[in-house]
Amino acid sequence: MYKSFPLSVALALGVTACGHLKPIGQADRQGSASAIAPAPGDPGFRFGAGDEFEVRVYREPELSGTYMVGSQGSIQFPLTGSLGVAGLTAEEIALEITRSLKEGYLRDPQVTVLLKDVQSRKVSVLGQVSKPGTFTYQERLTIVEAVSLAGGLSKLADRRRVKVTRQRDGQEQTFVLDLGRVLEGQATNLVLRSGDVVFVPESLF
Repeated sequence: MYKSFPLSVALALGVTACGHLKPIGQADRQGSASAIAPAPGDPGFRFGAGDEFEVRVYREPELSGTYMVGSQGSIQFPLTGSLGVAGLTAEEIALEITRSLKEGYLRDPQVTVLLKDVQSRKVSVLGQVSKPGTFTYQERLTIVEAVSLAGGLSKLADRRRVKVTRQRDGQEQTFVLDLGRVLEGQATNLVLRSGDVVFVPESLF
């Protein structure tokens, strides 16, 4: 989990600016199974499209392997076919596989699920930052920390009009944030969500 940056550190990274948060767009089983925590400090991690995990079935090497969650939120598992796994934790996926294997295939399957790669939890920082790109999202990541991950603001950045765009209930929602006011304690340091896109525009002056 990321920790909040003190003002001096944030300023050193070039994240100086100002502003209030303004929304400007439309609305912000049973079985013998085990699971290894998919992310340090986050055992409740829920898988999404693009995430990869390894399945180990005890004494059944032909059923063990690495799987990627498809765009429809499912995987194709040997013998059982399509299994919906999006939104499930590692333990829940292990239980779902165990349940499906017990339906006429194995008497007492022992299944373990381990995270391999996370692609569903990302935030993007674009525009006038030193290193624009996409970064792995972690719980409680703030906008100041995200901009810092991108190397801080460039000299051309408009610190007063940093935008955050997110998807909520199938609709796009956009916020405008003044980072200076955030650093001065006069506005909330927005906690980002997985999938958010931060855009720093170029200053007009």
